Parts: sequence; C-alpha cells; structure tokens
Amino acid sequence: MTVQEPLVEPATLGSLDKTVQERNTQDTTGPTLSADRTATPEEVIKETLAESADAFENPYVFKNPIKRVAVIGAGPSGISAGKAALENGLDVKVFERNHQVGGVWAYSEDVQPVQIPCDTDFYAQQKLPEPPTEQKQESIQELTPELKDWINGVHAPPTACYKNLFNNTATAIMRFEEHPWPEGTPWYVSHTRVQQYISGYAQKYGLDKHIHLNTSVNRVEKARDGSGRWELSLTEVRKLPENKVQVKRWTETFDAVCVASGQHQTPFVPDFPQLKEFKQKYPDRAIHAKQFRHYEDFKGKNILLIGGNVSAIDVARHLDGICDRIYMSLRNPFDTPSGILNLFRTTAPESLIHKPNVASFSADGTVDGRVTFVDGSVLDDIDVVVFCTGYITNFPFFGEQRSFESENKEDSLFVTNGKCVLDTYRDIFLARDPTLAFVGAPSHLINVDTFFYQGQTVGRVWAGLARLPNEEHMLAQIKARVLPFPWYDLNFRASQLNGLTLITWLNHHAELLGVNKKPLQGVSSELVDLYPTVESRWKATSLAMLKELKATGHLN
Repeated sequence: MTVQEPLVEPATLGSLDKTVQERNTQDTTGPTLSADRTATPEEVIKETLAESADAFENPYVFKNPIKRVAVIGAGPSGISAGKAALENGLDVKVFERNHQVGGVWAYSEDVQPVQIPCDTDFYAQQKLPEPPTEQKQESIQELTPELKDWINGVHAPPTACYKNLFNNTATAIMRFEEHPWPEGTPWYVSHTRVQQYISGYAQKYGLDKHIHLNTSVNRVEKARDGSGRWELSLTEVRKLPENKVQVKRWTETFDAVCVASGQHQTPFVPDFPQLKEFKQKYPDRAIHAKQFRHYEDFKGKNILLIGGNVSAIDVARHLDGICDRIYMSLRNPFDTPSGILNLFRTTAPESLIHKPNVASFSADGTVDGRVTFVDGSVLDDIDVVVFCTGYITNFPFFGEQRSFESENKEDSLFVTNGKCVLDTYRDIFLARDPTLAFVGAPSHLINVDTFFYQGQTVGRVWAGLARLPNEEHMLAQIKARVLPFPWYDLNFRASQLNGLTLITWLNHHAELLGVNKKPLQGVSSELVDLYPTVESRWKATSLAMLKELKATGHLN
C-alpha cells in the first residue's frame, strides 16, 4: 500500500522534516521541476540527463582508486549496496551487528533498553559505554547480566520488529529490481517472509559470503597516515555454549565506506515536562514503540500512545480488543495533507480515544502517574505510555566527528538533521568527501526500491562506471534540488520518479563510457497504474490479516 517501511516516524509523513519542506518550496532558477505538482517522467528524465551531462564533463576526481569497500549494515539498504559493489568488481565487506541479515525485519524476543527521554540533545552528548569485558583483542567471557545489557543496548540492539508485524508496503513495489518475489506472493506477508526475501537476495548473488554477522562498528575515522582511507574499529561477539561469549576486537582500513545502518534504529522521545521524573518513578510504565513485542502483554490495561503516524496506528490496531482503553495523543490534526497517512489512519480502531498533545507528565506539579494535556484535561488511569515518536538518525560510530544541525558546529565531518545527512549529493554521497556514502537514509522516500537504486549508484560510481559532478557542482545541485512531486505524495508514482533521478544518470553514463550493462528499468508505468487498486484494498486486507493473526497467532 504505502511506499514507507513500517515504523516510519515522526518526520516522514504527517510532520516531514522542515528542512526538506523548505528545500522543496524555495524559489530557484535552476531546476524546471516544481514542488507543488507531480512532474511527468519525461520532465524528470530531461532534467536528470542535463545534470548527468554536466557531471560527465565536470567530474569529481577521487584522490585514490576505490578498490576496498566497507558497508555498515545488512538490511535492505546494506544488501543493495554490498551487492552492487561486489558485482562491479570491488572488494567488499558488509558488517552486520545482529545475528542475521534483514535490518528492521530481523525479529528477536529481546528488546533494547531505552533511555526516556532521548532527544537530539541527549544523543549529541551521549558517550557509548565500553563493553564490560577484558580489553583484549580476543577473549572468552562469561555472559553476565552486565554484558548482556551492553550487547542489547550498545553492541547489537534488537530491532523494532514485533511478533505480528507485516509489511504495509505492497510486495509489488517492495522489491529489488533483479529479485522478484516468488510467483503468487500476497501483497502483505509476515516479517519472517520479508526477512527471508532479503536474505535470499544476498544468497542469490553470493553476497552472503562477504557478510560478517555479530559484528558492530565502534568507530569510523580517517586513517592517520594521510592516505585519505578510512579506518574502522570493529567488535565481534559470538555466543558460545555454557553461557559464554567470544569477543574479538580489531581494525581494518578501506578506501570507501557506505553507511547503511538504517533510519529506524535509534529511538527518539521528546523531553516532555516531568517525563524524566515520571520514568524514574514508574520505570515500567513508559516504553518506546521499539520495545513493543506482544499485544498480549497489555491485556486489560489502559494505554496512552504518544504520536499518530504509522507505528502508533499499527500498535493501536494490535491492541484493539485487548486493552480496556487506548488513548492517542497527537500534536497535529488527525487529517493531514498526506493521502497515504490518512488512508493508514482509516484503519485506526473506532474505540480509539483522541487526546491533544501532552503538556506534562504530572498534575498540579505532582508526579503521581497522572498526565496533563494542553487543553487542561488530565488522565489518571494510564497503565503504560507507549512513545510512538519515531527515530533519530544518529551514526554513533562517528562520535564527535558528526554533529546535529542544532549544535551549529563548523568543524564536523558532516551534519545530520536527525533524519538524513545534509550536503549529500542525491542523498547519497558526502559532497566534501564522496568516499563516504549513505544508503537507506534519504530525505524523503524510504522503501526497498529506493535502497536498491541508491546501492546501484554507490557501486557504479566507486567502480568508475558512473561519474559524480565535481564538488562545486554537487553543492550547487544540492542547494537547488527540488523533489519531482509534493512532499506528501508517497505513492507508486513518487517511487517511479524518485528512481528515475538515479537510473537515468546511471544508464546515461554507462552508455557514454561504453559499459556493457543491462539498463536499469525502474518502476514501470503498469505498476504505477496498479496503485489505485492497492490503495482501495488496503483497509479491508490489513484488517482481515489482523483478525487472522489474533485468531491463529500467525499468518499463512
């Protein structure tokens, strides 16, 4: 149905990051596209070809040839980038901190400990703790409670995938171009089948032999020898019999690094008045949606959901008929400019009780379990508060080298606005140093086909099969960039146009360079025409799936 991954929060739909909105409403004499209407494919192709021709004539020249590449993360974005690097002759290693590939689709019964509140200021000042183990290159340790907390909280936090999660992006669009779903696959399937699909893609092209599981990246920085290469500090933790773990630490050097760690890993919870005191006094009564696993755990309780985007609606649907009462607190109206979010909200339970934004987690200045809202109303019957307030794109392995936009630091390697990295060409390459790339953290559309084309772009550019504009031209294009559709349109047409901005460039340069490659196809017009049918069936189909899940405990 949607072109969003599950658990897409807070800046993607109803309250899209204002930096993106401003960028797409500014006046500019550069692009011919307009942010207040949807462009035609022909318009996108024409403009992309002009930019591609400029890149070919005024290319960025890398200091050194790129041969050895590190990819951080083995979700859909990391698999896409790793596969593209591998097929284009690069020596690639993919580092995945969890025990299986799949990104947000890798399920675990464990949950990540979450500090509440945890906003941009919290992460800007955060110092990740060292593991409570011997500081040796290799050691075997007892799996103590302290070590387990470090594994789940720092080394390899479990994902946001909950037991009954299924995709809300129809499999027709949620696909890698070269890896179709098996014939007869329904549009919506369990998280297990999505994870198997992603894993199957890696195996099909031999990438699985280049993936290092259970391995976290602790630090990414420039090598001190002045070569311009990147040094990664790595830790592998493998569970052994008899409640023991093997811990290995080492460093490796690479010519280029692709960050594909995803946008739905680091929970974000705003710092509401008295929230910190509420959490300290009632530690089991405030959780983030990333910690949600089983709806049965909330049977007979009164739940307050903070937020109203995709994860909040999905949690509410799962809890309907299980909880006594479900409240949902929103800071904005329930109806939004986004047709897709409005469609998703049509599946919200009729029993849902709407509340305005929270004013404080106290009443009359006293933290006693009551919650006060901006209209002056007070709730005193809340058993659990679930923060469906989204995620922040943090990149902790860069440490003080990265900064948040709010910090206004001038000496950072890069700046993030909490959703994506600023000053990246096509939301991928850091303009000041394109040996650093980001896949799976675009400023707007977040779906598997976007990741696939981003990965193809990284692999081809680093292998010399496509050219970037020089730094000056990259920065000019970044400043002038306008989305080829209104920011709130997140449908199959938007996916098609977004893909065209990359595949037109890659196919054009392959032709100019005489590269013998099958042209990338993109999202077909036939698939775009399918969207109204997908949209019309979403509500009935998803509600039927939820009914089946609650009746049987699984999907067929």
